Amino acid sequence: MNEFMQTQTRPDDLNRRLRRLRLAAGMSQSDVGKNIGLPRSAVTQIELGNRDLSADELVRFAAAFQRSPTALLTPSNEFDNDQLPEDDGVLIEFQDALKSSGESPELCESLKQITQIAKELTRIENQFGIDVYGPEAVAFLGTPPRSTWEATHHGITVAEEERRRLDLGSAPIRDLPELLATLRIRASRLELSPRTLSLFIHRKSTGPIVIVNKSASVEERRFRFAHGLAHLLFDRDHRWIICDQKHANHHHEIRANAFATAFLVPPAGLQRYLQSMGRDTMARRFDRVMDLIADASTTNPPYHSRIRVNPRSYQDNRDINGYELSQISSYFGVTTSLAAY
Repeated sequence: MNEFMQTQTRPDDLNRRLRRLRLAAGMSQSDVGKNIGLPRSAVTQIELGNRDLSADELVRFAAAFQRSPTALLTPSNEFDNDQLPEDDGVLIEFQDALKSSGESPELCESLKQITQIAKELTRIENQFGIDVYGPEAVAFLGTPPRSTWEATHHGITVAEEERRRLDLGSAPIRDLPELLATLRIRASRLELSPRTLSLFIHRKSTGPIVIVNKSASVEERRFRFAHGLAHLLFDRDHRWIICDQKHANHHHEIRANAFATAFLVPPAGLQRYLQSMGRDTMARRFDRVMDLIADASTTNPPYHSRIRVNPRSYQDNRDINGYELSQISSYFGVTTSLAAY
């Protein structure tokens, strides 16, 4: 194993890669240590390159970061060299990860069929020369978020930019799977365990694949599809991601959730819809009284540069009730809990 590690990657490459993955996941050295059964000091020494990794520790690091051991050992310049044997190996590793998370063998068989179809679609796209277009061409190239707030900000900002790039305006997205298809993203549904929310696969031979839970509601599936689009934009270096409840607090998952929320319910569109319902959104944004700056020559008394504006009566600013909340969720095609958020 030691000879294999030396031929695949230098120790300094590996420790930098481990540190980069830890920061991208929003985990501290203590968090990683607890996850893999090592003290924080040992994780520190590994990241500094002062301590070698055993084969067992490498496997545990890979599981903590949802990567295969091969991916950790593969140099960055070889990461995108997608050959068929390697793709088969990645699929096997992905299936092993699914089995360890409690998924059924039937899911693995269905996954094989989906990847075969995706490979055929990719081959046809290459023949027709349409393989150059896709959202990965405008992927987010910023630094990994260092906090939950930063992850949320990244997600919301990129969602607004992506809607603008796709010329969606602020209107609801009626057919999200159709939109993903135009972006060359393969969207599918399979029966997943309750712990698994969705799956994301990204290989050159298959193109990006987003798989959601078949048993989930239509609104939940729409959210998970948008969540998968976020992973393509932000996490294109991941070969696969299992989006489950265990990793829900990781920064890359928080960022994808923020993206999906803003992508499906754009703030400008929500404000317009509230106004169409007779809601005084201006009063909620600027409080009950506003002072406007005015030209001194037009004010009364003269030279008084502020004009006080009173919005509607306070009774119109009551909290949104359940009926209105259901209207909002139906209009944007999301769950009522997301609309309330």
